[in-house]
Amino acid sequence: MNRRAAILGLLAVLAVLGAGLWRLFDLRFSTGDIYPGGSSLRADPTGTRAYFESLARIPGREVRRGLLPLSSVRGGAETTLFLLELDPGEPILGKRDWESLNDLLANGGRVVISFAAERNREGASGSGTNRQTRPVTLKGSESLEFPNLGPASVQTNAQQIAFAVRTAAAPTDLPPRIPWPGNVFEKVPEGWTSLFNVNGAPVVIQRALGRGTLVLLASNDLLTNDALRHQRQTALLAWLSGTGTRILFDETHLGTRLDPGILTLVRRYGLGGVLAGLVAVTALALWRATSGLVPRIPAPSSDSREVVLGGDAASGFTQLLRRSVPTDELLPLCVAEWRRSLPAGRPDLERRAEAVQDLCNLQTALPPREQDPVDAYRRMAELLSRN
Repeated sequence: MNRRAAILGLLAVLAVLGAGLWRLFDLRFSTGDIYPGGSSLRADPTGTRAYFESLARIPGREVRRGLLPLSSVRGGAETTLFLLELDPGEPILGKRDWESLNDLLANGGRVVISFAAERNREGASGSGTNRQTRPVTLKGSESLEFPNLGPASVQTNAQQIAFAVRTAAAPTDLPPRIPWPGNVFEKVPEGWTSLFNVNGAPVVIQRALGRGTLVLLASNDLLTNDALRHQRQTALLAWLSGTGTRILFDETHLGTRLDPGILTLVRRYGLGGVLAGLVAVTALALWRATSGLVPRIPAPSSDSREVVLGGDAASGFTQLLRRSVPTDELLPLCVAEWRRSLPAGRPDLERRAEAVQDLCNLQTALPPREQDPVDAYRRMAELLSRN
């Protein structure tokens, strides 16, 4: 009973420990603060999970996260690709990534790129005038001119908020002005169209490439969870998503990518039953190695008075003969063994042995039901006992 109670107590402790660990991981992953800022997996103010889930609630739209390399992205006019919180100073997108984006744009797709705010890199303190311009660098896009990214034209705080004004070239369904707490572009490059300006500096620009559209936002602030709660710009967010039915939020440029392992392959190819069978076979093998299939005989207690009687050598020999020698062959076998043991040079014993052999032959000549080995053995004994 004590052993059973100890096992139950251990199982209870393990269950409580597992529940606690599960709760800790759930709290950790539910907020998403382990992911970089701008990630659609992040639920705190700097993430974009609210925007992702809002688009996913629109009927007829397929919204998902891109966890595979950008080179695997395929699509056309029905696809909108978001690359949010991109660092302008680091060429994160490689040549193959940009070729994939070019193919998407050539087929009529839409690509929206927003850049990380400068304060996320250098802190919120300090004036915007003493910050340097950062060039936008993307590998493989040498033929396309990108604007340099500069600091906000005014210092923003709780009392002073900059607003971006819609330009004449912007679609009329966009709001006339939007709050803009982030960075600005240095200028509008050739071939680009400015949609919103802050004090003459462009902040949202677009360009047609092939049959598609490339949109650049100087800052990712209006797409964050905090902006959707306090200063939601619904018209702008709807316009950015485009009219396509397939929306992809890329996470690989933020360092979050899917590396398929053995469990991923098991789920993809439906091998759950095979894996469960292997686990069951392994468990049975371990159990067979540690425990016999035949139940163990309980050891007798010290005060047990049960006595098991054994047998002597004669009874053991009798049992051996019964198991190994048939009844009709027992008497001839005894006579043959007895004659083999007789000493040589004894004519008197030879005559008696012939007489014993004759009695044995007469006995074995009878039908099986009429044979009486015991009576024949007695007559042989009487014959041998005579002088």
